[in-house]
Amino acid sequence: MLDNMSANGFLLWTERTIPVGSRMFISVKPDEEEEAPIEVTATVIRISPEKRGAHFGYGCLIEGASESY
Repeated sequence: MLDNMSANGFLLWTERTIPVGSRMFISVKPDEEEEAPIEVTATVIRISPEKRGAHFGYGCLIEGASESY
């Protein structure tokens, strides 16, 4: 689950363990099919000390984004 998305980064909640420094590719599909998805490459820069149930929170810095973003 994505949370607090901004132009520079986002908070990712997942049950998976992700080490700080990991790079990832995220694609967010819009509700409208004619709109292009938002695609970003990001790096995990911190782990949240809080948990949401079984989910860990990861602060991610956006390194690159698709042209439409």
